[in-house]
Amino acid sequence: MTCAEPLADTRLKRRSRVAALVCLVMAFLLPASVAAVLAYAGPGALVSGSPSGFDPTRLALFLAGLAGFAPALLAGAALLSARACLEVFAAGRWFEPDAAAALRRMAARMIAAAAAALVAPTAIWLILSAGAPEGERMLVVEIGSGPLLGVVLGAAVWLISDVMARAAELAADHAEIV
Repeated sequence: MTCAEPLADTRLKRRSRVAALVCLVMAFLLPASVAAVLAYAGPGALVSGSPSGFDPTRLALFLAGLAGFAPALLAGAALLSARACLEVFAAGRWFEPDAAAALRRMAARMIAAAAAALVAPTAIWLILSAGAPEGERMLVVEIGSGPLLGVVLGAAVWLISDVMARAAELAADHAEIV
């Protein structure tokens, strides 16, 4: 053990506490900001680019809004799981099964949020154009690099959580030997 390790641990704990706080704030700000944009912009934000004369029902607008809001809710849930992992680190428990489990939950929720973001534009247009006259119904498929990157990063974090779980098992085994 070197003299720098305790200071490094202190710094890591402090950074983990700060990151946990940021995750908590963002977990609520992200869905709230998406809800505010939808509320402020109104239904017009959901139907921009729709065929002329197309007037979706209130139910269609509500369902389309839910489809657009789902990725933000799932991302907020992922941030809360990340916060749980960071709080374990802030307590100085580096190789704990709790941290690995929280990281795995974060990864699963991150993948779900990214998948929802991939599907949301298609779902929104299908919902909004369902009541349109023949020939004006729309099927829009939008694939962006952001959601695809979210799925890939979520899968990578999932694998890291598996490595952390194995490290926790080894640390517990090592503690029994010593």
